[in-house]
Amino acid sequence: MASRFTEQLEQTLEARRARLEQHEISGLKDELRVFHTAYNGIVQLLHRNSIISEDPYAHEHKISGVDAPENAKVPEGEKEHRLSSRLSYYDAMLDYVNNYYQFNVEGLSMPELKRLADMVGFWKWNQLSPHSSHYSTGLLGEQVHRLRETLDHMAVSIVNDNLNQLIRSQRKIMDLLKTIGSYRREKYKLEVRQRITERMEQPDVSPEHIDPVVSNIKKAYKSSDLREPFYPELIREIVEEDFTERGRQLRQAKLQAIENDSEPEENKRRDQKENLKSVLLDSVRAIANSSRHLEVCVEKLKESSEVYESRRRGIWVRIKRWLYRTAHGGTPPTIYHISYSDITTSARHTEEVDFHALMNEVSRKAKQLTVLLNPNSSAASRLEAAGEPQILPFLTKTIEQVQMFHRTLNGLDQFFKTNTPPAQRPQIRGIKIELSSIRNSIIRANQLRHDFVARQEEAEQMRKLGVSDKGSTGA
Repeated sequence: MASRFTEQLEQTLEARRARLEQHEISGLKDELRVFHTAYNGIVQLLHRNSIISEDPYAHEHKISGVDAPENAKVPEGEKEHRLSSRLSYYDAMLDYVNNYYQFNVEGLSMPELKRLADMVGFWKWNQLSPHSSHYSTGLLGEQVHRLRETLDHMAVSIVNDNLNQLIRSQRKIMDLLKTIGSYRREKYKLEVRQRITERMEQPDVSPEHIDPVVSNIKKAYKSSDLREPFYPELIREIVEEDFTERGRQLRQAKLQAIENDSEPEENKRRDQKENLKSVLLDSVRAIANSSRHLEVCVEKLKESSEVYESRRRGIWVRIKRWLYRTAHGGTPPTIYHISYSDITTSARHTEEVDFHALMNEVSRKAKQLTVLLNPNSSAASRLEAAGEPQILPFLTKTIEQVQMFHRTLNGLDQFFKTNTPPAQRPQIRGIKIELSSIRNSIIRANQLRHDFVARQEEAEQMRKLGVSDKGSTGA
């Protein structure tokens, strides 16, 4: 039994609730308003530039509770209309949450917190791409891609600022919901103790005999006045804390964690490490999103090369090719001399490119990156299991490779457009759209990589200074 502990827990949770109402609830409401503003910025740009039509039924949404838009696939001809409807529904939901929803800790039950998290997290802003695995996010990614193609540099930067704000706000809101959720989990356990387990005559049990106790509590739960669903994992925690040999230690650690407004230090360090690693993995996924665009570039450039090579060649070129076949056998390599500007010095450089060798190299890399986007692949599993010291060098090298491909592919695109005879030039397939998408993947991957490095350096500096997570210094 843990009646004295229950009294202490109730008092500690009440103090925790007061702090949540004062800080987290206020912060949650502020961040949701910022989130809604950034969302409106993106949607309005889509409307103003005629990328997506405004939903004519936008004012007819009947909102009575928190809910995410549907994510079902739709026929090709209905994509724009259904996306417009989902965007307007989401806007109506954010309007409801910001202007009519009653935010208080006691009203945010665990099911309600899940509904809020599902709604806020519906659009995967950090994966916004036509190739997103989340269907609606993929539809929106296609339209945002079209939007970027129609805007000037300054307007594109506004789009990017709004998207970055959505990513930041979404992350902060999720963190706040998680913090409130931690309180609600302990409050749920307190109520189960008060109504059920403190009335049970249950001796201590060994870890392997916890399940029968959970089953007994479940039977009592059904006839109780508790309204939330039965959560077996939380009931197991109660049994471990109240009816096992190490229960006293667990109870004290729990009280201390709640008083410190945090999980136990060991869990906190683990969560911080996992969050850092997730930033690194997000960066890998961001650069991997360039894979499809690289494949399309290869396909189009091969066709452009065939057009270019079909032009009439002079006698000297034909003699050189004959000499090569005589001396080496086979077809000589296709060499193009491209030019590009150094982004740091603006100086022009010329590069000799073995066309087919490059196309093979780009294709191989694209296939490797495509595999990483499949979470069920062995390559993706190995990446998830790897440590940060292994992932960061791989990520840096991959970004550098894709940057080099981007530069060279762009040079080839310009070469074919410039050097193909005018009569055949209309047959050249440009890759401007694909290059823009690759560039966006590079930018996003670099942003996340820099974020990881900065946060890692900050954590290391704090560790060296002996500063704890609560801001105190060690003696």
